[in-house]
Amino acid sequence: MPRTENTLEFEGLKNYQEGLELDAAGKTAEAVEVYRSAIRLCPTMASAYFNLGLDLALLGRHEQAIRSWRKAVWLNADYRRELAKAFGFEDERDECEVTSFTC
Repeated sequence: MPRTENTLEFEGLKNYQEGLELDAAGKTAEAVEVYRSAIRLCPTMASAYFNLGLDLALLGRHEQAIRSWRKAVWLNADYRRELAKAFGFEDERDECEVTSFTC
């Protein structure tokens, strides 16, 4: 049976959910690979890019994390606000510093 766009998206969502479970279990390196798999299957899944960035940052791979966050923000601008929260910016003036994550 050929893989349709809906099938790929469903498989991507399953991988994304698995990544969340691995994160909850503290298996960050494994979650990175699963998020990458989710992105290969569903390249417009902003949440997978965002969480991939979080895990890459935890692993000390900051350049890769920033690239992943840029893609998340490009796909869904709401992630700019999430990054501001993650970095502890308290007001809009500080939030402007996160705009460098946009493409």
